[in-house]
Amino acid sequence: MKIEFLFPELANQFGEIGHQRFLRQLFPHAEVICTQLLQKPAFLEEKVDLIYMGPSSETAQEKIINVLMPYKDGVRERIEEGDHFLFIGNAMEVLGTSILQEDGEAIEALDIFPMQARRQMMNRLTDLYVGIYDELKVTGVKSQFTQNYPKDEEAFPYLFHTLRGFGMHQGISGEGIHYHNFVATYLTGPLLIMNPLFTERLLGEWGLSAEIPHKKTLVEAYTIRLAEYENPQSYT
Repeated sequence: MKIEFLFPELANQFGEIGHQRFLRQLFPHAEVICTQLLQKPAFLEEKVDLIYMGPSSETAQEKIINVLMPYKDGVRERIEEGDHFLFIGNAMEVLGTSILQEDGEAIEALDIFPMQARRQMMNRLTDLYVGIYDELKVTGVKSQFTQNYPKDEEAFPYLFHTLRGFGMHQGISGEGIHYHNFVATYLTGPLLIMNPLFTERLLGEWGLSAEIPHKKTLVEAYTIRLAEYENPQSYT
């Protein structure tokens, strides 16, 4: 079992270092590869069972795009071949067509998924979130300076259907990406800790066997949180 954390020195905002720690607990015997910014990702040259990248600042995001751009065909190939990816927050924007800045200039991205992220740096969007994955309800928190616009909103491979909050942008209910074994979402929390049943389901679909640590406590907390988030009078 190998886990690769992409650029953990940069892609770790919103408490997402917690995801890295949680994955280490889920797979205590896994070989963990921490790929730094100037290193070539290991998954391009060897079999890696799970590739994770968290959210980063806008400046760091542009550096990550520049580093990955020479490898975009290899990244696309690994996604198409079904490697397991988990991208959290604005990490998915690296794989879109471009990121549109407020001055109208577009930053070219890897162009793997047909979507454009649009920055609004003076208008951070924050919200509590409830969505559906199959029949399973998922909770999370949104805090972002971008909205993401798929080229074909009806055909796009979304991860969640939104019940509370907003999707990829405020005009749609589809949230995140689920394409082959590539999973991405703007939800932070951390997502896997806040949603132990979803975590169990996702890992099972990936064929990765793991025992959820403190599962009883996490499920109890999830149940309480879900009831709070489903209450329309709760904080937004």
